[in-house]
Amino acid sequence: MPITRSLFIISIYVFAIYNLSFHYLMADDDVKAYRNLDFSLLDKKQINTGILYDKVISLSRIDDYSGNEHSKSTTLKNWQQMYFEMCNASLELPHLPTIRDMNTSAKNQCKQTRQSRFQEIITIAVMNFKFNQIKHDAFDKGLLKIENNQIKRSPESPESPFEEKRVFASTTLKETTYRGNDVIFMMDETFYFSNDNNPPIRFELDFDDGNGFRNVRMGNRVNIHYSETGTKNIQLKSYDTNKNALKSNFTFHVKSLSTPDPHIIFPVRGEIPYEENTASGEFFVYHSDKTSILSKPIVFVEGIDYDNSRGWDELYHLLNHENLLEGLRSEGNDLVVLNFEDSTDYIQRNAFLFIKMINQVNALKNNNNDLIVIGASMGGLVSRYALAYMEKNGLPHNTNLFISFDSPHRGANIPLGDQYMLPFFSGESSEVRIWIDRLNSPAAKQMLVYHYSASVSDDSASRVCISSTYCFATKICGYPYIPKPHNSRNNLLEELSHLGFPQKTRTVAMSNGSGYGIGLPFMPGDQLVKYNYHGFWVALKSNTYALSDTSVQKIFHGEIDKFGPSCERTATWVHQSLPYDNAPGGMADTNKQISDVSSPYGNIYAINDNHCFIPTISALDIDTDDLFHHIAYDTNILNKTPFDAIYYPYTNENHVSINYINANWIKDEIQNAQSQSNTAKPGDLNGDGKLDLSDIVRMLLKLVE
Repeated sequence: MPITRSLFIISIYVFAIYNLSFHYLMADDDVKAYRNLDFSLLDKKQINTGILYDKVISLSRIDDYSGNEHSKSTTLKNWQQMYFEMCNASLELPHLPTIRDMNTSAKNQCKQTRQSRFQEIITIAVMNFKFNQIKHDAFDKGLLKIENNQIKRSPESPESPFEEKRVFASTTLKETTYRGNDVIFMMDETFYFSNDNNPPIRFELDFDDGNGFRNVRMGNRVNIHYSETGTKNIQLKSYDTNKNALKSNFTFHVKSLSTPDPHIIFPVRGEIPYEENTASGEFFVYHSDKTSILSKPIVFVEGIDYDNSRGWDELYHLLNHENLLEGLRSEGNDLVVLNFEDSTDYIQRNAFLFIKMINQVNALKNNNNDLIVIGASMGGLVSRYALAYMEKNGLPHNTNLFISFDSPHRGANIPLGDQYMLPFFSGESSEVRIWIDRLNSPAAKQMLVYHYSASVSDDSASRVCISSTYCFATKICGYPYIPKPHNSRNNLLEELSHLGFPQKTRTVAMSNGSGYGIGLPFMPGDQLVKYNYHGFWVALKSNTYALSDTSVQKIFHGEIDKFGPSCERTATWVHQSLPYDNAPGGMADTNKQISDVSSPYGNIYAINDNHCFIPTISALDIDTDDLFHHIAYDTNILNKTPFDAIYYPYTNENHVSINYINANWIKDEIQNAQSQSNTAKPGDLNGDGKLDLSDIVRMLLKLVE
């Protein structure tokens, strides 16, 4: 399948394009880009730093971080982009860790060096790279020339065509804390990246806590006690043997001053392999305020955590909206929270991990009280699979209530137009490379109703064309694609169908999407993201659109005109799709995240910030293809879902958001389940502890059989 290009991608790709065929500079920012040219004929000895920055497109505004007094404050994302550019600009690939490996290493180091299992260590990373860049007048002076798309050195001039620059920037590898009154920072040589032969001899840091600068040594920990929440601007100074100082500053966010510790942390590893491997993780036990032993466990299963950066602190504050956790504790409940080592792994593999945890929790209890399981988002699929698997294989789970919270039983949705944006740009942006990794993770492929890599070109359909705006008034033509799920999703659905739903527990489902057929405030086919820029040297156009149920729908259109001999243009059409993007459902703000990416030229606009992420009919597993089904007006709705009870709001809400109404619905379900006997009553065929109309109907059907 050919990779299409999006303007989001296109926009940033062209931010710095320099058409050397005409020897011009982009007037807006005097930024050069020679990335499409061959550098192999240049003498590497003259590029004394080993890094030629002209090989990459500058998205990070790296000149703003030279280590002088005027250096700007950076964020983690921008630091990662600078690091990404330095790696890609190296003439020989350096032995530097990827950003993902760096984060994993920092996480493991925290586990190995913390003084208690509840302590969090915030790692500070520093880059100090010298790099070369082609002088802005190198071609005018004849120091360099271009022949056959190759940059060559002019031997006649003794002047070097390169200038030497420096980037000095620092950041924390985790930007937030929920323990502001006791934060532990640490600098470590593992996370100091440099090609400077004059190493630092000491560091000074001002943590923006009112106590000014203090000396910090590599490997030492610094305890900081903030008295207020908010964004902190941390300053760092590095001194070399000549007492020269380099300076940087970065932001750090204090979300909360304190977080209660769980009482116990248990490591857990699955015993049943999936695709020859098992998953691992940990679960936190937070006892009720009435006892110090595990007595009335409520088990929470986390959703997908793309960065695997969430720990107890993040999960506690995520789940304690409307005082949900603490309210349950005050009623004598013990909270057990499962945290996956890799939540992006196969859902089956993490489900087998959850089975192991269920067995451990049941063994830890001091009584015969049943479990209550709450699965949020992907955690609902993991829980459903695990409970059904245990029943299918005769394994007792001792669960009398399963709450599925905005889980994608019939799939999740990320706008397909947005998905097509990403692959083209992944070579230029660290952030987009991370997004691509997320999109291609096993769990994402298993949950998405449409995945960009699975779309099939329908060559039997009529070709469609649109007029090009900038590219010499030519036309862009192609065959429409048929959107498809990834094959790994098909495999998961087949397994779930074989297992069925858990039968030996009451099952209920919550949605954050409207149950009244109210979609998001735009129409199928409407524009989602817009980027247009028309400058002296370059013109850009890109539009992405919401899926429609019409015969053929354009979801992406992008162009680059460099006002030279080359002009790039692409468009993507689909048909036989459903209008997922504006359907009723729990919302995500993918479009806004795209628009928030800073661009050197023009602005990226999200015409519609949010889109449907978990359709209401998916969260409630309603047996219909009508995404706008009026659930509230369907008097037969409980016969169209495998759940015993369902909850939905009037309007669409953010995905897995907890509010006063749905928090109380959760509490009511838990109280009702705990008030019922653990033994099903005679005739209670659905095992919910109640003899109701559905049980009577089932008994009559059995008599007929």
